[in-house]
Amino acid sequence: MSAPNVDGVLDLTFLDIRDEAEFQTNFTQKLEAYNRPASPSKTRLAQASDSPAKTFKLPKEPIKAIRLGNNYLTSMEVIHSIPAQIDSSRILWLDLSFNFITTLSGDLSQYFPNVVTIYLHANKISKLSELKKLAGFQHLRALSLYGNPVEENKHYRNYVLFHCTALGQFDKSPVTKSQIQKVSTLVSLIINFIWEAVEIHSFVCLFFAWLSNLILFVLLCLHPAPIARVFMYVPINPD
Repeated sequence: MSAPNVDGVLDLTFLDIRDEAEFQTNFTQKLEAYNRPASPSKTRLAQASDSPAKTFKLPKEPIKAIRLGNNYLTSMEVIHSIPAQIDSSRILWLDLSFNFITTLSGDLSQYFPNVVTIYLHANKISKLSELKKLAGFQHLRALSLYGNPVEENKHYRNYVLFHCTALGQFDKSPVTKSQIQKVSTLVSLIINFIWEAVEIHSFVCLFFAWLSNLILFVLLCLHPAPIARVFMYVPINPD
């Protein structure tokens, strides 16, 4: 059962949400409950010197966090369908922990451009390449991915730090600028090594292509008729 309403937080935890239809239904219900008029305990009294006491409602805090933990989601795609009743650019925190998510969304950052915190721990993400999709969140400062199978990959932490360069906290551990710099330097060295290998390979290929052409030229000079027949399909003159 989800927690009571908290200002700025739309709580959709423990609702057994499995797909987009269930998400839409629960989202709408929770949003309606969140926007209901405030109770008397959440009103403010204003007293002017020349007027009787007035009671007015406090404005609702805009939704800044969406909690979807402890459901049965297998993908982040369902939250693409967030209704237009809220301004998704105001969302700063997404909690998708304790689900069954295996794939991330490559364009989710377009829907939530200002997110600073994402919880994805205790899911089923196994591919390192999926984590690259988080690079679009340019303001992402805190990220949790522990408890996913991908955590077993020895390049896991460096891979995330390389693609999410604004992180200040990753898997409950602080991230320093020196760590980011070391990862960037390491990746740059690897990329340079690969390019050098490609250049060497290209040079070797060009060399052997040149050598084969040279050999063919020499053979044509020494034995023009039979070589022409073999390589150029030119019939030999019987004379």
